[in-house]
Amino acid sequence: MVFTPYFGILGSDRAASLYENPTIVVSNDGKEWITPTGLSNPIQRRPAIEDSYIPPSGIPNQGYWSDVDWNFNGKEFELYYRGCFFSNKILRQWGAKSDNNTRKLNQEAERVIVRQTSTDGIHWTPLEIVYTSNEPASIQDNHIISPSFIRNETGMFSYEVDFKPTYQSPIMTNILLRVSSNGLDFTAYRNSKQVKFINKPWLELNKSYSTWHLQAAYIDGYYFLCLAIGNVDRYSSDLNYLAYSKDGIHFRVFETPLASSNVYRSAVFAKSSSTNDIEFGAVIGYKSGTFGYREFKLNKKVLEDGLK
Repeated sequence: MVFTPYFGILGSDRAASLYENPTIVVSNDGKEWITPTGLSNPIQRRPAIEDSYIPPSGIPNQGYWSDVDWNFNGKEFELYYRGCFFSNKILRQWGAKSDNNTRKLNQEAERVIVRQTSTDGIHWTPLEIVYTSNEPASIQDNHIISPSFIRNETGMFSYEVDFKPTYQSPIMTNILLRVSSNGLDFTAYRNSKQVKFINKPWLELNKSYSTWHLQAAYIDGYYFLCLAIGNVDRYSSDLNYLAYSKDGIHFRVFETPLASSNVYRSAVFAKSSSTNDIEFGAVIGYKSGTFGYREFKLNKKVLEDGLK
């Protein structure tokens, strides 16, 4: 599991971002977690204030990491996460000396998505830039929130929350789908697709609710989105819902939430699959700073019938 420590005894203000760094732990049962032998956590730290992004006002914003996500492509782990307010200087210093980084670090950006890879989960390659919050990768200074990356039989996809504070209140976010052939170059914002929900059960609870964070999974031709839903104007969430799709665009949401109070970004993953069923594990992130774990099974006929 990869996460960025936050909430709980760390708090949730700017000072807490000192600890909000990519951290990797392992488990054999989903309940007891340890740092793997040979790894030193966190695998990245936030920059010093002098290495953070300086906006036109001239006052630096303290840089920090967030929104980690990863997958295993059969050969290596691909770890993605979001950086806010990093100067190009420090990204060049910490990043790979690659043509990709030279091409993408040609302009300061408020936010950036980076990737590292590893064959053993212990030794990680230097940072590679995936995309930034600048045009054309994004509409300018979009928050590019909570991107999640999956592979199917033909390529790689990413889902992210489309959010800017300037959107009309109450903010109703969208979810964008990007595609990539190499895991580094993804569809530009204006060429990406927008996820369509067949139903939105959270609106029956609060008309101001929308998606704040997400996590994606794929297995046996089914796409799944674990959605952290809440009042986006408050930069937070309250519930987790699970949505599913066959085409990756049109999703039906289960009416009953995975977790119904005090929750934040969470994740689901397939443990096993048969002709009839898919067994999942779910790690639920709570705003108390703790994680919960549960398991559940989904019947494929139920999924098919729900998408008819």
